[in-house]
Amino acid sequence: MSCEKILNSKNCIIFDCDGVLVDSEPLAARAYQKVYSDSGLAIAASVMQDCIGLKQIDIITKIAEMTGHYLPLEQHAQIWPETRKLFERALKPTYDIDKFLSVLTQARCVASSSSLE
Repeated sequence: MSCEKILNSKNCIIFDCDGVLVDSEPLAARAYQKVYSDSGLAIAASVMQDCIGLKQIDIITKIAEMTGHYLPLEQHAQIWPETRKLFERALKPTYDIDKFLSVLTQARCVASSSSLE
């Protein structure tokens, strides 16, 4: 079925990817913490919890607002490679999502603002 038909279907279920289909949020938080740590800035897990679901620039801004720690601009480019490295090693489907998806009969698709990669 084409994407257009799926999206026009009244019985289509649209899933987000991060935190819904895959348990990526804890890994992404670890990547940010590593990049900040490499820059000499320790970021607490509690700060990262307030950044769940935000885009990279919004996360960097939120961390700066909450902690006063400003990640140097040249370090921004290190976040995705660090995240990708963790994803390659440890990314897993969300608990039991495969069982849930296996019983669905409706059309479905994924909508995400995350990188296509």
